[in-house]
Amino acid sequence: MEEKIFYQSTDVSVTQSRVIARGTTYSLRNISSVSKYVIPPNRTGPVIMILIGLVLLIPEDARIVGGLLIVGGLVWWFVQKTYYTVRLMSNAGEVRAYTSADENLIGSIVTAINDAIMYQSQPQKSSSEATVTIHEQKAPSNQNDITTKLKELQKMKQDGDLTEEEFQKAKNKLIASFD
Repeated sequence: MEEKIFYQSTDVSVTQSRVIARGTTYSLRNISSVSKYVIPPNRTGPVIMILIGLVLLIPEDARIVGGLLIVGGLVWWFVQKTYYTVRLMSNAGEVRAYTSADENLIGSIVTAINDAIMYQSQPQKSSSEATVTIHEQKAPSNQNDITTKLKELQKMKQDGDLTEEEFQKAKNKLIASFD
């Protein structure tokens, strides 16, 4: 069965069963929740630099250095970026799976993971459902009926609705009902 892809980029891939972020694979069944987490810039360095600059403005012979420190602190303050991360929660704890300054990118990844989790929780057709469908129908009356039913089973297998084992089981029951 081919995996359904919810998101694909060079660094991140989200499928119906896993999340791959920068080479690390996380099993979707182990993820209990996902969220976008904001990492604000650390402003401690620029603030300290500006404060030292303000102190150095007092003595006349250090004003140039003080002014340069203030300007440097302000530049440092404004070039810092806010980062966003994909936060995965599981029984093992919290993992920051992917970090970027692009908030929209992180939002898209979080949405894709949520979609994959929802997809995984939807009931999938099982072999018992396929078997019930076959048992509810009358035994085929001619060769065309069994051929049609076998083609339907083959299509279900190709579409990923049946595993190989489920297909073989349903096929054998269909053939047995024809005899």
